[in-house]
Amino acid sequence: MFTVPKSIALSNVKFLGMRTGRMGTANMPLLYALAGRNNVVGWLTGIDYHSVRTYHKLVGLICFIQCAIHTLCYTANYIEGTGVARLTAIWVNPAKHQYLQWGVAAVISAMCCCLFAVGPIRRRGYELFLITHIIGAAVFLAGAYYHRRKEMYDWIYAASAVWIFERLWRATRFFYNRCGFHRPVLQADAQVVNGAILLSVPFPEGGWRAGQHFYLYFWGAGLLVRPWLYGQAHPFTVANSPGPNVTHLEFVIKIHDGLTSSLAQMINKRGAVSVQLPITVEGPYSTRPRTEEFDHVLLLGGGSGITYVSSVLSDVVRRGREGSAIKDLKFVWAIQHLGQAQWIRAYLQEARAYADQVGLNLSIDLYVTRDDTFPHSASDSSMEGSPNTSGSASFTDDKKEGDFSRPAVAAEELGRAAVHYVRPDAAFIVQEFMQKGEGRHMVLSCGPTSLGDVVRVAGAKVAQMKDEVYVASFDG
Repeated sequence: MFTVPKSIALSNVKFLGMRTGRMGTANMPLLYALAGRNNVVGWLTGIDYHSVRTYHKLVGLICFIQCAIHTLCYTANYIEGTGVARLTAIWVNPAKHQYLQWGVAAVISAMCCCLFAVGPIRRRGYELFLITHIIGAAVFLAGAYYHRRKEMYDWIYAASAVWIFERLWRATRFFYNRCGFHRPVLQADAQVVNGAILLSVPFPEGGWRAGQHFYLYFWGAGLLVRPWLYGQAHPFTVANSPGPNVTHLEFVIKIHDGLTSSLAQMINKRGAVSVQLPITVEGPYSTRPRTEEFDHVLLLGGGSGITYVSSVLSDVVRRGREGSAIKDLKFVWAIQHLGQAQWIRAYLQEARAYADQVGLNLSIDLYVTRDDTFPHSASDSSMEGSPNTSGSASFTDDKKEGDFSRPAVAAEELGRAAVHYVRPDAAFIVQEFMQKGEGRHMVLSCGPTSLGDVVRVAGAKVAQMKDEVYVASFDG
């Protein structure tokens, strides 16, 4: 329905709504090209998925804001131009004016996608985020198509094409991996250790790279009591790197509410140290960081973010035999309790052994951010946490050296790590490292958002053009 604006101001409102609506539709192909695990942009350019995802979030927010402005402007135009009664009549007569209902459906679906993608909401309800995103993406396309298909159908067709391609490419890759490498369902060894599930999955030797992640589908019969959790896919980073005779993927899965809590309860009920869990593996995804191009490498991990960092640690020390340029390697991990170091004890021991063989200067520092009630050794199994124990650690400045009474100690069982009972000053660690030694420096971190923010700011202050600061973010 075309209406003539009653004033210049109302005319400006109408044309602002028209322009923002078309801009929002024109952004849809880019939005969908940046979406999904097998997105078109990453497939064509090789850009890491987690980097592409950042731009997907930004474009999605811009697209929603444009659509919201379009909706508000046209609503104001109808109300001022024809009156509320006329707008109500249009709304209740979908046979003649279904474009209005479809437009509102598109805006609401976009709003839901943005709302459930907010970090705290997404992390606490990943399953709900995933469902709303898939349904919302489909409704957004349909709503845009039936809202004004004649004027903007080319953009909508383009967005539909890239989304369908991503879905088909993902399905093709999934079934190819299943038929080419594995049985559809694998039996993984699982055990609960200090608030985390340690999962070992059989996988072809060399079938992945350090820093990559997989999506795991859990099919345990114990999940049938919660059918909404059965067969769900969640992303997890591999904690080990490929090497000679390495035929298993190793995962450290921190226990939260939801799926991981149910899995931990299943494992504990069986009363065995290690149990078998039926799972399906999809991946790998992401790329390996090119650490061998640098002289000095700093690896910073916080809580369960250590999975990404530990795989890179193993990869770096193994590549020392191949003549990589790395001279110094510093490994820093913040945990709440020393018992959580059991998650990657074998990898720390292996890294120390490889570093000693090739003469690599390796330092391992563990920061325990909460004082244990009783002193424990690194191998004390009594430190096992409850299923809801968090593996995150704080990187704030509210506690400094000396807050805990215990001095730093050397842990032989953890690759001769220096254990500090204090919160780490990540900014100081990053800046001190990047200002020491000649050559190229690389800082790589993975952990809580607070750690990533500190590393980015500290690195930006001292990094030169030859240096690189990379913050890995894995939040679903």
